[in-house]
Amino acid sequence: MQAALILIDFQAGFLQRPADQPVVEPSASHVIDRAKALLDTCRAAGVPIVHVRTAVPTGTQLARLKSGTGDKPTLDSDAYLPPPTLVEHPNETVLHKTGYTGFQAACRDRLESLGVDTVVLAGVYSHACVRQTALDARLAGLQVWIAADAVASDEPMHAAVTRRHLEQRSVRYASVAALEKYLATGEQSWDTAYGKVEAAVATAADFTTDWQASPLATRSDYLVALENTLHANASRVADTVTREIGKPITYASAEVQRTIEMLAAVRSYRGDLVQPTAAGNTVVKHRPLGTVAVVTPFNNPVYLPLGKIAPAIWYGNTVVWKPAPETRATSRLLRDLTQEAGWPAQLLTLVEGDATTGQVLLDADRIDGITITGSSAAGFAAQAAAAQRRIPLQAELGGNNAAIVWTDADLDGAAAAVVAGAFELAGQRCTANRRVIAEDSIADELLERLVTATRQLHCGTASDPKTRVGPLASATRREVVASAVERACAAPGTACVVPHEANLNLKDDLAFYPPTICCCDDPTQEIVQEECFGPILVVQRARDWKHAIELCNGVRQGLSAAIFTRSPRITERFLEEARAGILRVNQSTADAEVDVAFGGWKASGIGPPEHGPFDRDFFTRPQTISTAISPSDRATSPTTDDGPAPSNG
Repeated sequence: MQAALILIDFQAGFLQRPADQPVVEPSASHVIDRAKALLDTCRAAGVPIVHVRTAVPTGTQLARLKSGTGDKPTLDSDAYLPPPTLVEHPNETVLHKTGYTGFQAACRDRLESLGVDTVVLAGVYSHACVRQTALDARLAGLQVWIAADAVASDEPMHAAVTRRHLEQRSVRYASVAALEKYLATGEQSWDTAYGKVEAAVATAADFTTDWQASPLATRSDYLVALENTLHANASRVADTVTREIGKPITYASAEVQRTIEMLAAVRSYRGDLVQPTAAGNTVVKHRPLGTVAVVTPFNNPVYLPLGKIAPAIWYGNTVVWKPAPETRATSRLLRDLTQEAGWPAQLLTLVEGDATTGQVLLDADRIDGITITGSSAAGFAAQAAAAQRRIPLQAELGGNNAAIVWTDADLDGAAAAVVAGAFELAGQRCTANRRVIAEDSIADELLERLVTATRQLHCGTASDPKTRVGPLASATRREVVASAVERACAAPGTACVVPHEANLNLKDDLAFYPPTICCCDDPTQEIVQEECFGPILVVQRARDWKHAIELCNGVRQGLSAAIFTRSPRITERFLEEARAGILRVNQSTADAEVDVAFGGWKASGIGPPEHGPFDRDFFTRPQTISTAISPSDRATSPTTDDGPAPSNG
């Protein structure tokens, strides 16, 4: 194999979008970072590099085809320039295009002269120029890979559909990390995804009829057995989580106990599968979906999976589960514990792999519903897969959560709650307190208290029971957080404070990043707008209440928001005006209950929320049944005061 890397349209004009236009997803900074990592690997391995850029001659005006407005970059414009980290080296090829494809005659001739038979693509836009380049390269007989986390689009749904389209035409998507491994060792794993997923889905789907016939009592027994087994193995599970992803042992143990409580809460919703209506001859029956795909992230590897799996099987579904690759040991242990608890092996099947495996699972024909917790990009991929077959989707897609601290708040209490919500678990939870908004007159005073409260948090190793802030899940995730802070500190009007910097003794831990407070007056900055998923707290100043609520609502996500105040009037205004699915008063945005709705607004959620009675809304579908009753039968028909007996599913 002789591979070449083609970088497509990494230019300021496509990455730096005006405020009134959609931003690219993933964010420009993220895709630049991942492309830089891939570029460095290819340079070190001697892989040929081709930079393809859109350019028209100076003085030429050529409108972009998408909108008919906005000129394409000219060679002497700032819009033409690549990011500094992606500037070409002297021995690398730079080619220009005016249309979509980067695989023009000059590119094809250059690759042929080098004996290239495989190309790796990264760039923008994945739904247009990357797509056309991939198709033209395939037409020329080349093998094509796309670096899945090094492409971006301002039309993410179109990009998700494009991925499905290209994968059906033998274009492979893989993460930068997987491609780096392949370029270094020749080892690849994604070709096995299809067979693994097909076998797992068939196992689960073939068991659906038997499982749906099982009575609620049997399902309850299985959940009770899992509760007991999980309780008996609590220390073992917590230790595995701590060892695998660096979650502090105190929080790993708490996660296991919270999961046991959640399993009991799932069983509390009984007897609501058949509902009578006012007309005595009509009932609404809730039937299971069938086989459900469950896709979960790394940060809560016990609670999040079982929070989906348990209600799915309670309501009569079988499950195929694709966990995060970072949690392989924990996932296997949970699967083994379900079998130790007596669950039929076909009830829960586990498929391991990266995002490509997850995509294959979402696209599987015999999947009847999808529930996923993940990134915004993962949500668009799930939407495209669900739309293709018109199956239900439930997606929790993170948050960029703000707490407003008002002038009459207990500042010491607010500071302690906010920093705990921001920094505990290294900020790796979707409800973490990402931002704090303070009215101008108290902002400096609150900042002092935030710094003091942060210094009181114990930073340490994951195995230390005293640790409240431990490492991130990996050194790679640490570098992503560090890059975001570095860019924030370089921006005008942003200042970063690291309260623990002077007294930390964790610098040898490559996954550790210290709790960091960023003061940012520009609400359009990346550090404000993008969910960092690390121990970063952004402080924003508000001129008045209107400004404060605008800042609170001024991000795409809407998962959780909080207010700190003693005023009933301010509390009422907040509860009326905050645009988020979870609102908290005099509490951090972090955490949630086990038996009430958990779901975000805006870009944070799709479909019914998780937990409590809302689980039924996703894991079943209603079926209205009406039966004709003659007048003579009405006199002898059973009363419907209590409704019919619950169905088995």
